[in-house]
Amino acid sequence: MIKMSNNREIVTSKKHQIVFDIDELSQENMDAMRQAECGNSFLIMFEAGDRLYGGSDNIGDGIQGSLVANL
Repeated sequence: MIKMSNNREIVTSKKHQIVFDIDELSQENMDAMRQAECGNSFLIMFEAGDRLYGGSDNIGDGIQGSLVANL
């Protein structure tokens, strides 16, 4: 999502992805993934090496994203 003038926002096509594996396929994890995948949007921060992406000292910061799971 990109903020434009007059407090407008536009949604762009997906340009990046973070690939991850869930090591334990418990019922609790399966339910959480299904619920997260139902059109929800999240603010995320992630660590890669010695860097943290998507955050600052302000609460609510993050990179807006969604979840697509492949079982």
